[in-house]
Amino acid sequence: SSCDVERSFSRGGLNVSKLRHMLSDDSTCSSTVLNSWSKFPELIPASKIIQTFQ
Repeated sequence: SSCDVERSFSRGGLNVSKLRHMLSDDSTCSSTVLNSWSKFPELIPASKIIQTFQ
């Protein structure tokens, strides 16, 4: 629905600040998706995420 689209744009806007406006499309998309997935800890365990970024 249009509400879902508006919510997605709103969340994306929180990721792209004045200091981060040069992020690529892929980086912005990845950041938004990871932020969304973080709301569901059973989806990807925090330990796995931490291990990936170390």
